[in-house]
Amino acid sequence: MQLAFLEIEKNLDSLTWGASDKEKGEVFTNPQIVSFMLKTSGVTNALNSKSTRILEPSCGQGEFVIEIAKLLVANLADTQEHYSVDFIKSLVQAFDISAENIAIAKQKTSEVLMQVLTDNEAYSIVESWFYHSDFLLTDFSTYFSHVIGNPPYVRIENIPPSLLSAYRSRYQTMKERADLYIAFYQKCLELLEAKGVLSFICTDRWTKNSYGSSLRRFISANYQLDLYVDLYGQSAFQSDVLTYPAITQLSRQKHNSTKILHNPEIDSDLSDTVYSVLTGQEKCSNKLTERRDIIDAEKPWLFGCADELNLIKRLEKDFPTMEDVGCKVYIGAATGNNKVYIVGDDAVLEPSRKVPLVTATDIRTGTLIPSGKFMVNTYDKNGVVELKYFPMLEEYLTQFREVLQKRHVAKKITTPLV
Repeated sequence: MQLAFLEIEKNLDSLTWGASDKEKGEVFTNPQIVSFMLKTSGVTNALNSKSTRILEPSCGQGEFVIEIAKLLVANLADTQEHYSVDFIKSLVQAFDISAENIAIAKQKTSEVLMQVLTDNEAYSIVESWFYHSDFLLTDFSTYFSHVIGNPPYVRIENIPPSLLSAYRSRYQTMKERADLYIAFYQKCLELLEAKGVLSFICTDRWTKNSYGSSLRRFISANYQLDLYVDLYGQSAFQSDVLTYPAITQLSRQKHNSTKILHNPEIDSDLSDTVYSVLTGQEKCSNKLTERRDIIDAEKPWLFGCADELNLIKRLEKDFPTMEDVGCKVYIGAATGNNKVYIVGDDAVLEPSRKVPLVTATDIRTGTLIPSGKFMVNTYDKNGVVELKYFPMLEEYLTQFREVLQKRHVAKKITTPLV
C-alpha cells in the first residue's frame, strides 16, 4: 500500500482539506446500524479467520472499527481464544483525511482493546489499523474480504478543485455531478477479493438518478446486490441529514437474487435472521422481499411493490419522458449567486421583490416551518422588471454588480445586468 509519487501533492491537499473547517461529509453512524451491518456482511462471524481483511475507507471517529474491537474483546473474554497481536494487526485498515478524527478513533479503540491486552499491545494495534491519508489516492497491493462503512457525502461544489480533478481522472464512475461517495463505491468494489463483501450506509440517490448510471453499470457487469435496506424515516446517523439513507450490500458472488427490507426495526434478532438467509442457513423470511430483477445495466434500481412497478412500466410505455417533450428539469435555485439572491426578511427591498423560499430544512418534520428565507425577484408577468421602478432593488443589486457580472449566465448577455 502506497501513494503514487505523482499523487503525493494531491494527498497533501487532501490532508489540508481534512484539517480545515470546510464541509467534508462527516456524518457518523448510529451504533445499532453499525452492529447490523457488521453482522449481515459477515464481519462478526469472520473475525476468527486468518484470511479476514477488513477495510474501512472513511472511518471518521471510528464507529465501525471500535465495534470490531469490542467483538474481538468479547470473543477473547467468552471463549478464552488466543489472538496473536500480529494477527489482530492484520485484520483492519481504516482511513481518514482528518487527523483529529484519526486521533479520536485511535484513543477510543485502544481503550476497548486494553480491556484484554496490554497498553503496548493496544497501541501497536491501533497504529497498524489507522491511516491518516486520502484513501482515494492510495494504491493497494492487497485485496479485502470485507469493506464496510459510511462513505462521505460531499457535493462536488465542496470538493477542492485539484482533488476533484484527481478523483475524476481515477474513477470513471464519477461522472456528471456525481458526489464523492460514488468514487468510494468504485474503488472499494475493485478492492474486494473473489468472495468479498461490501456493506455501505449512504444516501440512496445514486440508485436511481442520472449521475449514478455509470456506477450501476459498473456493478451490473461485475457484482451482485445481495441486500438492500431502505431506512427511510429512520435515525440512522448521529446527526440529522437531509437525504434518504439505505444500506447497500454488494459482493462478487453471483447469488442472482436480492433481499430487500423496507424501513425495518433494526435489532440483533433481525440481523441474525438476515445473515442466516444470506448465507443459506434459512429460507427467505417473511420480513424480507426477494427480487431477481433489480439490476439491469445502468437502469435505475426500483425497489417498490409489484403494483408500483407495474404502474411505472405502464407510464413508461404509454407516455414520453419530460425531456422528450422539451422540458428541462433543474434541482435547486439556479440563481448563479445564492449569496446575493437568497436573503432574509430584513433585506431592504420592495415587498414585491421578495418571494418566500421553502427549503428542504423547512419541511423536514413533515410540517412547513418557514426559516425566513426569500428569493430576490427580478421578474413580473411581463418578464424582467425595469429597475427604475424599483429603486430599492436597484440599489441592492448595484452593490453586487461586479460579482453578478461574473455569473455564467451574465457572460452570455451583452447588456448590463444592473
